[in-house]
Amino acid sequence: MSTEFTEDAILSWLESHPHAADRIVSSLNSNPQNNFQIPRIYANSNQELKTSSSIQSLADNNYLGISKSRRGSTTGSTSSAIFTAMHAQFTTETLDPLKHNPTDPNQNASQSESKKVPEIYVKTDSELAFENVGALESGNMRSSSMSKTDGITFFEHQRKLAKKFISENRDNRGNLNTTGSILFALAQASSFYSSLDLRQIIGGVLQIALEFVPSDRSLVFLVDTDRNVSYSAAIEVEADCIDESQTVSDSNDRLSSERVMKITRSVSVIRSDQDAAGNPENIISIVAKGGKTVFVSNAENDPRVNSVHELNQSGPVRNIMAMPIFGGPQDEDGKGQMLGIACLINRRGKPFQEFTDVDKKYFADFLVIVGMAMFNIMLYKVAEEREEKAQALAMKNLELYHTAAKEATKFKALLELAHDLFVEDDVGELGRKIMQQAQKLVCADKASFFVVDEEKHELQSAFFEPESGEKLSIPMSKGIAGYVATKGESVNVEDAYSDARFNKDVDRKTGYRTQSILCMPVPGPSQKIVGVTNLINKKAAGNQIVHFTKEDEELLKAFSVFSGLALHKNLLLEENRNKSHMLALTMEIMSYHATCHAKELTLFLSKSLSPPPIEEIRKLEFDMHQFDLNDDRLVAITKMMYLDLPFANKYAIPEEKLTRYILTLRKNYRHNAYHNFTHAVSVTHAVYQMITNFGLNEELEDVELFSMFWAALNHDIDHRGKNNQFEKNAHTALASFYGTSTLERHHFNHAMTILSTEGHNVFERLGREYSKCLKCFEQAILSTDLSIYFSTKEKVRKMFKEDRTAIANDLEMREMFRGLIMTCCDLTGMTKPFHNSRMTSDAVYSEFFQQGDEEKRMGLPLSSKLMDRTHEKEIPQMQFDFMTFVVRPAFDILSIGMPKTVTLLNAVDHNIATWKRFIGKDYTIGMELEDGS
Repeated sequence: MSTEFTEDAILSWLESHPHAADRIVSSLNSNPQNNFQIPRIYANSNQELKTSSSIQSLADNNYLGISKSRRGSTTGSTSSAIFTAMHAQFTTETLDPLKHNPTDPNQNASQSESKKVPEIYVKTDSELAFENVGALESGNMRSSSMSKTDGITFFEHQRKLAKKFISENRDNRGNLNTTGSILFALAQASSFYSSLDLRQIIGGVLQIALEFVPSDRSLVFLVDTDRNVSYSAAIEVEADCIDESQTVSDSNDRLSSERVMKITRSVSVIRSDQDAAGNPENIISIVAKGGKTVFVSNAENDPRVNSVHELNQSGPVRNIMAMPIFGGPQDEDGKGQMLGIACLINRRGKPFQEFTDVDKKYFADFLVIVGMAMFNIMLYKVAEEREEKAQALAMKNLELYHTAAKEATKFKALLELAHDLFVEDDVGELGRKIMQQAQKLVCADKASFFVVDEEKHELQSAFFEPESGEKLSIPMSKGIAGYVATKGESVNVEDAYSDARFNKDVDRKTGYRTQSILCMPVPGPSQKIVGVTNLINKKAAGNQIVHFTKEDEELLKAFSVFSGLALHKNLLLEENRNKSHMLALTMEIMSYHATCHAKELTLFLSKSLSPPPIEEIRKLEFDMHQFDLNDDRLVAITKMMYLDLPFANKYAIPEEKLTRYILTLRKNYRHNAYHNFTHAVSVTHAVYQMITNFGLNEELEDVELFSMFWAALNHDIDHRGKNNQFEKNAHTALASFYGTSTLERHHFNHAMTILSTEGHNVFERLGREYSKCLKCFEQAILSTDLSIYFSTKEKVRKMFKEDRTAIANDLEMREMFRGLIMTCCDLTGMTKPFHNSRMTSDAVYSEFFQQGDEEKRMGLPLSSKLMDRTHEKEIPQMQFDFMTFVVRPAFDILSIGMPKTVTLLNAVDHNIATWKRFIGKDYTIGMELEDGS
């Protein structure tokens, strides 16, 4: 006969679980659907709750469903409210396992506190819950090593108590009464939440479930959800994804083996109720997909049950109840995350007893506690794994920190050593420092450093040996050092005498005993071996000789990188110093041979020359090309022209210096067909005529005229008989040194070299105008590059037509004007009488053809058609074009700005017309023409 629970029995149980009672009260008070509040009783003014305040409130306010007038009577609705409050408590608050074990009434509070399970906060983010479903695996939910007896010992006492508790609280039909169901669920919560071992939980569930709803067998199928697809109502069960694992059973071995069903969540794909063979889905798949309880009666012939081997392996299945296990935060349907499926097989009782809705309700209440416990374990495992990962990461970070600190210390020392190396500019001293610091770095007893000499194919000591006063040399084909230099590989020898490469002669002569050797190549910036560091006998504590370690190798290898860079730098510096000395010596030799010596000057001054009178030189038709380039009269004429200029007295140059300077310039002009000293004097004569005949001194200052006069005499100095295009195509040293206006910049620099030579500076009396003179001097020489003329000619034409005053007011336009003057003076040969002009043209084409021949010989493209000797007969046409499109525009612009120069333009026009007459006729250089030219 069943016994009804009284209010005292309920209060007695709740008093043993005060935390559960307090939380039930808090849950009920916070539920907005409840139209009541349970008052809380405080013991004092410090707001401390009485031990049983919540319990007393539940009893006094009749929220346990117990009437004061009729004790022992309960209502299902209030019981459900209490259960709902308990469920909300475990899913929204910190899971704080009950501190009292109801199975051990003698356990005191202090003992209970010491065994408290760590609290785990349950987040309400459903997405996080699905991400953490992987913890099912890490929590051994799919472990293949699950023992049949796992969980039995832990829950055996609980099962016996449950069996007794349930048997005393069934009604006359064998059903557990409502209050008993609630109190039983609350009782099991303590047991489940006291464990964080999933195998124990499953073992206990399977045992207690059989007592809770009397059945022959019970099984739990665990569900593994796909974390990569968001949750939806459609669940696809992949029946072919099956993992078999060991059986979880009670002591009577009544439980079947665990079978894990792989579930894929999808919103677009819902498999049909049949598989490919036409068989209906099994009951586990149906529950997993639908998330609802399934009853099957007469299951013996039902394919939904027969197809699941685990359900049938321990005996026939008469009827079955399969119910999903949910845990964690609830979704909109009031369900949490599906964690598994619990099955009860063959309801016990009267013959052919079937599972009822009451069984379903009681079992569902029980599985809520089970689901929360399973979810609690899952989260605990996740937190535990995260903590382990965090600890592992912390340990790794600590290890990395120590490694980094060690490396930082090492490289700090290396940088300090590198600094000492890079401040040294002498190769010998650098080698000594490298040797000493390497020796100190790895605690070696002796060290040596060698520099690779590729030309001699040997290793040379970087410094002189104190004993012999000479540098030690070792063939690269011998010894360990030679092997390292040749192969580029480091050598670490523990016993030198056991290595055939070791040369024992040194030890025999010195009496020293070599034991361990570390020999390291020293690479340069291009990884080419530039040196070798050789260390002997590593010294340990007590001066004990040991072998060099791998750490020594790595340290010395890093040091060798800095050593190689420093050595490479010093070798380059030494090479540059040697080249500087050679250059200085070369310049001294060239200066001796390229300048006018005292005897040459004396000899020239003693000569009785008969140059033309100055009046003859002033005439426009006077042509310097009538004189050979070695004719001393060219020097005398140059002196006469300078001394005839209005500023000659202002910038008085001693006659001896003036003569020496002109003679030196003549020696620095090469014997080209056209670009020679005769051409230089011709251009200088043109500048002289611009000043004396055309009033250039009215446009420019004396210092400008002075610089232009001497620029004309220097403008082609050291000309090689080739144009800028050739220098560029041939990649000559000049082209590499000068980017643009290659030859013109070379002419200027060469002229400055002569000016800086002792006894040749004709500018030294300029005083404050010295800097201005040098600037005009440079600009005048560079402006003889025709490419500059082509880029500025139209600007000068526009200036002459619109605002001629810009010459005086605009510095840039003034430079362009001076440039135009220099271009016209450079082309002055084209203004001479046709006979003289033709001689100049022939000299130009002779030089052009020589360049073309050289270009063909070198396999270079011809710079121009003008350089091709095969077109010699076309010279009249080529000269006509040159004068028409290059020469005439220059003198045309000049005549606009300086009208007096129109006579030069007319002379150009006359020569153009003459050349036109010979177009189409056979022409050769030097031939006599019809007019006798």
